[in-house]
Amino acid sequence: MLGTHAVAELRSQSLAPTDDSPKYTLGVPFDAVVKALWNGEAFAQSVAAGHRVGVVLDKTNFYPEQGGQIFDTGRIQLAKGESFVEVEDVQVIFSSLPSGPSPSLPPPKSKSANLLLTSG
Repeated sequence: MLGTHAVAELRSQSLAPTDDSPKYTLGVPFDAVVKALWNGEAFAQSVAAGHRVGVVLDKTNFYPEQGGQIFDTGRIQLAKGESFVEVEDVQVIFSSLPSGPSPSLPPPKSKSANLLLTSG
């Protein structure tokens, strides 16, 4: 989990909130861009296979733990199709909008997924 200093660092990078609208279109593949990697101690440019890593994406279809609902789990296929990451946990880091979203248009949130890199 990211501490307050890590969250402040993300905010200072002016990252756009994660678009989570793909979670409403089940079964439709989409591309996402990794915006940040967290190696458990600091943000990093890369993480070796087999290590846990926190990932901030530009968009996701994974539902985070919130409102009494448990987080989604699953896999993220890497672009070259040879490897994937196992999603073990999804958390909201910070939200750009106040609470109380409209049911028809939920606010996007930045999310971090704790992943285990494995070979495909």
